[in-house]
Amino acid sequence: MLARLVPAVAVVLLAALALAVRLNGLDWRDGDLSTDEARLTLAAKGVLATGLPILPSDRLYTRGLVTIYATAPSLALFGVHDWSARLPSIVAGVLLVPAVFLLARAGGGTIPALAAAAFVVVCGPLVAWSRQAWPPMTFLLLFTFTAYAGYRGFVQDRPRWQLAAAGGFLLTMLAYEMAMIWPAGLGLYLVGRALRRDVGWWQGRTTLLAAIVALLAVGLLAVLGLALRVGTLAGADSEFRHYFTPALRLSGLGYYWRQVWDTALPLALLAVAGALWCRGGGQPLPPGLGYLLALLTVALLVPTFVIQDKQEQQYGLAVLPLAAALGAWGVAALTGIRAKNPSPPSPHSPQRGRG
Repeated sequence: MLARLVPAVAVVLLAALALAVRLNGLDWRDGDLSTDEARLTLAAKGVLATGLPILPSDRLYTRGLVTIYATAPSLALFGVHDWSARLPSIVAGVLLVPAVFLLARAGGGTIPALAAAAFVVVCGPLVAWSRQAWPPMTFLLLFTFTAYAGYRGFVQDRPRWQLAAAGGFLLTMLAYEMAMIWPAGLGLYLVGRALRRDVGWWQGRTTLLAAIVALLAVGLLAVLGLALRVGTLAGADSEFRHYFTPALRLSGLGYYWRQVWDTALPLALLAVAGALWCRGGGQPLPPGLGYLLALLTVALLVPTFVIQDKQEQQYGLAVLPLAAALGAWGVAALTGIRAKNPSPPSPHSPQRGRG
């Protein structure tokens, strides 16, 4: 009992510290919202008036729906203020602390996971985006919980968690388009397992149902993306043409390193060191490395090579919780710490072979 209580209290204290850090630098003045923040706030006011995110121009606004519907009750309770519009992002930024703790603990154990959660408390980009009335922080929260559910479902091969991950992906997609990182990373990981003739993740109808939910989420993204610009001079497909601009150029790498990744990516090097340490000592690797690396790879590639014509800090944010979790994994590998809830044995593959 005490062994569970102490980490829980530690996470609550870290979350309280995260709240204090984010409120401390919050601009309480009105009239200082950015254009994007003001648009989202107007959409939230439309929800209060009609139940739908309708702008004063009578256009339906379909981006960041989760954040919009979270902002509406905040405006209703506290009035229309800049700080009340930003409150849902602050709450999401605080809840990201236990979300990262869960993801990091799954493969790294409690103590490394607490260190990962502490990183979230003080990480500059995460603190800054928690103070903005815009979807990235809500996206990060849902993305991290989805990654955790995906770990339980597709690394530990637990059917119910596969459904939870698919549902989480659907919600994440309604929060922000960058949610596509998760299914792409998961697909990369599952291909790697399949190449090793390990299909323990296939749980029959449950896995099929999870795949159907994920496909519906992708279809919903297409519908909402088209609805956002339909009837405009740019054209209904302009949202996709604007962001999907793949090219093999490294022009964005320096930008994202300076703006987002410089403090987080070095944590991922701990995973490399941990893997080498385990291999050199003949020790089994803690579970989950392949899954986290696949997600991190896609999170790095999307802003660097897929979105070439528009470089903005929020496109690289998904790297941060993944790097923190990988850092915890690396510490666990280096110190011999293991999670107390290891993956159950699969009838299709040995425990040691699962990344």
